[in-house]
Amino acid sequence: MLVLQSTSMTPPQPSSPLQRTHSSRSLNLNSAPKDMLVDAYEKLDDQFMALASEARKNPVNERNIQPKWIEKLQEQARSQPWQETVGDFVMQAHADDMQYLREQYQKRVLLLEKTNKGPTPKVADNNYQALNTSFADLEARTSGMNGQSTAVFVGSGPQPNTVLSYAKFANRVTGIDTDRLAIAATEGIAAQSQGKIGFQQMAGEKFDYGPYSHVGIAVMVPNKGQILKQIAKTARPGCTVIVRSVDGLKNAMYEGLDPASLAGFEKVATVHGNDNNITHAVILRKTRDLPRKTLNLVG
Repeated sequence: MLVLQSTSMTPPQPSSPLQRTHSSRSLNLNSAPKDMLVDAYEKLDDQFMALASEARKNPVNERNIQPKWIEKLQEQARSQPWQETVGDFVMQAHADDMQYLREQYQKRVLLLEKTNKGPTPKVADNNYQALNTSFADLEARTSGMNGQSTAVFVGSGPQPNTVLSYAKFANRVTGIDTDRLAIAATEGIAAQSQGKIGFQQMAGEKFDYGPYSHVGIAVMVPNKGQILKQIAKTARPGCTVIVRSVDGLKNAMYEGLDPASLAGFEKVATVHGNDNNITHAVILRKTRDLPRKTLNLVG
């Protein structure tokens, strides 16, 4: 990437959000004219503020699961040419709005999940459905999941489509979730699997990953750093970890992966789905057991 120092940029107007928020920073952006970068930031900043305002006026609730701002946010995150980099700066400038949109977006996903039940649930949202079917298959293949694999998926939810996908490749799959109702909703799936699939109510930060060759972490799961810390502590060296993450404006929908949490792991691959996928998956491999006295992976 080309590093463009903000001091060498064409100075924006004093009221510019770029100058206001990031005048002392460097912009790590792909090669592009400086004026275009400034213009892209300011347009993206204005659009994000408008989306946040609309979201606060039209929050997600059971009668309004799909307000118009949801579709606008998804489209903006997919289509902005600079969103992966400039979007990070927009997120930093509007942390409170970003957190509010993320909470609202995740509430909407949970409401969608709870409106559909059964062993092969269908969700009325193309991106979400694609994420939990073909994308999960791609994760399993890329990570080398096979008939000897034992997998656990953190944040399996009431509609464990990812668990069902992993079960097509692995010998046995366990889904864990902190929500009691989510686990209760999956009892029928576990019974029908005849021992191939199981579910436990458990926090990912406390789970013992020792018996598993593969660990998947859902994008909606918070505290990914703490979960990776627990994996580093309990999993065997060589364990493969699949972490769903986002970047840029997509952080207004889901929590991304902090690079500071990756001590003890090596990056193997990054998996991208089709154009409908908001997330990507980072595939890691545990390289070593960390000494217990240095298990704080932050920093």
